[in-house]
Amino acid sequence: TKRRSNKEAYDLSKPVALELARKVAGPGDGAIVDKPAIAAIRNKIIEAMLTEQTTRRTYMESVRLMRIGHAEIDANPDGIDLGGPMLEGLKLAGQLDRTQLSDPQSATFKAGLDSLTATYGSIPAVVWIKTPKNSRADQIEAGRRYVRANLRATQLGVDMHPMSQSLQEYAEVSKSYAAVHELLGARRDERVQMLARVGFGNPVYPAPRWPLETHLT
Repeated sequence: TKRRSNKEAYDLSKPVALELARKVAGPGDGAIVDKPAIAAIRNKIIEAMLTEQTTRRTYMESVRLMRIGHAEIDANPDGIDLGGPMLEGLKLAGQLDRTQLSDPQSATFKAGLDSLTATYGSIPAVVWIKTPKNSRADQIEAGRRYVRANLRATQLGVDMHPMSQSLQEYAEVSKSYAAVHELLGARRDERVQMLARVGFGNPVYPAPRWPLETHLT
């Protein structure tokens, strides 16, 4: 129950040992802590994130799922929650709404982009999951392996955050997609299914979720 996706900035003064990263990744999956290799991957991760944020249709997919303030989060605990005292105050002051979030020229948008760039740049280590092909069975198995890795990270006291922007399949991100697959050694039909940063961040609360009963029939 302590498993999290910690989306905060990680402390770069606390390196992740290769042995620890490999324990998180598990048998058969990859891990990197080497600084030059991390730098190359980080550049592509940030490049893909910026592509997603500045491509109107992909960014608006996220805006439509944003829940701003506790009332929206409580009503629909299934999206991107923007909560907490500071964001609640900005909303009440009229400085945080979907119009501002969706306007690339607004201070709100630019501040959010700066924050994401700093967060996505704080990468002490990366782990990834690769499958021989990209069948539905491969995808489901990759999901299982990722959750196991996240559970191991929790048990080992290290934080983890999936970074999937460079693994998407739309035209604007294709160069980042190809570069990441090459950097991680994917050949022919192999597919990098999951890519995540690993490090040490401040503790985070669990994300809002619907009660279990709402998922049962």
